[in-house]
Amino acid sequence: MRFYLMRILALTLLSACTVLHAAEPLRIAVFKADGTPEIGMPVAYVKARSITDPLSARGVVLMGEGKPVVMCAVDWIGIGNGGHDEWRRGLAEAAGTTMDRVTVHTLHQHDGVRCDLTAEELLAKHGLGGTRMDAAFCRRVIASTAAAIREAMKAAMPVTHLGLGEAKVEKVASNRRILGPNGRVLFGRMSASRDPKAQDADVGTIDPVLKLVSFWDGETPLACLTYYATHPQSFYGKGDVTAEFVGLARAQRETALNLPHIHFNGASGNVAAGKYNDGSPEARVVLTQRMVEGMKRAWEATKKAPISASDLDWRIERVKLPLAASLNREVLEKTLADTTANERDRLNASTKLALINRSEAGHQFELTRLRLGKVNVLHMPGELFVEYQLAAQQMKPDATVCMTAYGDYAPGYIGTEIAYTQGGYEVQASSSNTGPQVEKVLMAAMKRLLLGDGDVSKLRDTAAEPIRPLFSLDAAAAYLDDRAHLYENQCYACHSTFTYLPARSLIDPLSAEVMRSRVMLQRFMVKIMDPLQAKNVKTSHVNRVRLLAAIELGRHDAATLGKLDPISRSALDHLWSLQNEDGGINWLKVREAPQAIDDWWPMFSIAVGMAEVPSDYASESHVKPRIEKLRQWFRQHPPQTLHERALTLVADAAIGGIMTAVTRRESHDAIFATQRSDGGWSMTSLAPWQRKDKKPLNPEQSDGYATSLMAYALAKTGVSKTTEPRLEKAIRWIKTHQRESGGWFTQSPYARDRIASNTGTSFAIQALAACGELPRPKSVSVEEFREATRRAEKELGPDIYLPEE
Repeated sequence: MRFYLMRILALTLLSACTVLHAAEPLRIAVFKADGTPEIGMPVAYVKARSITDPLSARGVVLMGEGKPVVMCAVDWIGIGNGGHDEWRRGLAEAAGTTMDRVTVHTLHQHDGVRCDLTAEELLAKHGLGGTRMDAAFCRRVIASTAAAIREAMKAAMPVTHLGLGEAKVEKVASNRRILGPNGRVLFGRMSASRDPKAQDADVGTIDPVLKLVSFWDGETPLACLTYYATHPQSFYGKGDVTAEFVGLARAQRETALNLPHIHFNGASGNVAAGKYNDGSPEARVVLTQRMVEGMKRAWEATKKAPISASDLDWRIERVKLPLAASLNREVLEKTLADTTANERDRLNASTKLALINRSEAGHQFELTRLRLGKVNVLHMPGELFVEYQLAAQQMKPDATVCMTAYGDYAPGYIGTEIAYTQGGYEVQASSSNTGPQVEKVLMAAMKRLLLGDGDVSKLRDTAAEPIRPLFSLDAAAAYLDDRAHLYENQCYACHSTFTYLPARSLIDPLSAEVMRSRVMLQRFMVKIMDPLQAKNVKTSHVNRVRLLAAIELGRHDAATLGKLDPISRSALDHLWSLQNEDGGINWLKVREAPQAIDDWWPMFSIAVGMAEVPSDYASESHVKPRIEKLRQWFRQHPPQTLHERALTLVADAAIGGIMTAVTRRESHDAIFATQRSDGGWSMTSLAPWQRKDKKPLNPEQSDGYATSLMAYALAKTGVSKTTEPRLEKAIRWIKTHQRESGGWFTQSPYARDRIASNTGTSFAIQALAACGELPRPKSVSVEEFREATRRAEKELGPDIYLPEE
């Protein structure tokens, strides 16, 4: 404490000599109080038997426009229910602010103190008071922390600059939940493990990046805050009180920089050090040093930007969390009152009953977001899974998003919706007090906090559009329907229906919009094949439109009737009039990648069509020589880019006779060689395409089209997700990168991301279907098809066949 006060006084004298800024400055007060229990007091699982190193409650008070904001980090295992309220109330009074502008979070050390004053009242009524926590001690720490705030605010310092740095922390965090082939938890890795299978298993889903936010007065640093997601313990549970490796690393950096350092634990409910920690005292030293190195690199990477009081913004979202179905009041009350029951079960029952009581009384959890310039800090409850942290970052990729969890500890573990179906310790009834619906509640609240109510729609088809928390086939269908033929100048070409029909038919081939599109294509082909009417067709892309229309009508026949409709057959026959002597097509090339930039797209499309249209059309005598010419064209035009390789692979799988086993394997190797670590592919890996507006493509961005085309090509050419983990990783990328609108963002190699995203979404659905990830559409009867056609004809009216381009 003396260190903090001396530093505050010195910096106050220094800042008094600085030049006043035109804008009202942001001000900061840094506080710290001792939170170390006495020997014999209850801590997480037993009573304290020794003090390895002290615990603290520390944080900052920020004073900008509006009432002060308080952020406090405590070296305890958890503070929940009424304990969390009392902490926030006490700190709010000390800072002259309101409770909803105060956050209190624990670092979750497993030899730290518990604080749940609501549960403690229930325990006291049943003779268990003081068993799990020392309420008087907790209140003393609240009071001393409040006193530290009052003292710190007397010497608040001006902040002229905000620093931001980040760095990966190597070999600390690993996901606790190891899934088996059936998609369920095979085993839990937990915080420490000597099991070789746990140490050898993949790291899994984590956020490896430590973020550091620092406050400066000119060239003088005032304080730094770090954010990193992992369970913080190395060895624990015997009552040897310690701030653990995160606290020990914090102390080393604080000494090295002579600077107050506040550390926050991110969303680490399913993240711990188990892969790298054998539970030995030596491992704690190693983990501490790795944290120190990460903090050091983040400090060294810091970049500063001016900041003023107006750059501080505080937003609040109040939510009612859905409770677990297992929370049964009658059962819990019986357990708590049963003096013969296991003591730990009785203690756990008190916490769950406290949560039920508060929920039934209308309690809502307050989620908050602090914005300082482009830095956003989310404050969340419970032992949140890391997927929430990663999703928040995806929601606002143009800014820095930090997350601190372990606010109100009452919910326990908060998993994702799918996690509750996967089993494992974290989502069992004794561990999690929330139900699977919690994901939708929290994801929606995070979006409102980060983006506001009106901002999300503006992000559609941009890299900043939020990712959906769960894959939704219905959302994909809605996205495709919206894009069927309503793009810009009512253009009805490659970027609309011809990327729409193949994918949408895999979901529901008789949906209203699918049938509208089919009827419009039929009308178009009737006109284009009639010499008297063809001259009235108003589109400059006649060749492209009629070729793709013929193919998509035939593919839709396969998805519905199972045989070729007469109009479809005529359209396919008409297609061959476009084929040149060398087997190629005179295609439109307007630098609109991937559909209108070279000859591979029409050739690939025809090959796929010949494989999928029904009634053995491809084996008919007048068609077979045309397909042979198609093969000849591919053989005479070996692929030069990865995009051409992928299209050629699919064409070979469709009609055969194009590639050898060697060239096929080489193409597979080339595809996998460019796969990114997240499982996706970037548009930059497909071809050296240049945008018309000269805007560079981002090679670090995995894209919907690039990833889906590669997965589609691999699956179509015999690669199986069950034997090839790299394909499984690609499928996982597709299913976890659907955007809120239902589509898959793709950066355009042309100039308009919306067009590319249409194509990316179509191929995402086709790739998932090719990999066996989608349910098969129900079979269609002739009567159903005819009725759907009649409805579409009626909706369209007699005169509509094709919007003018």
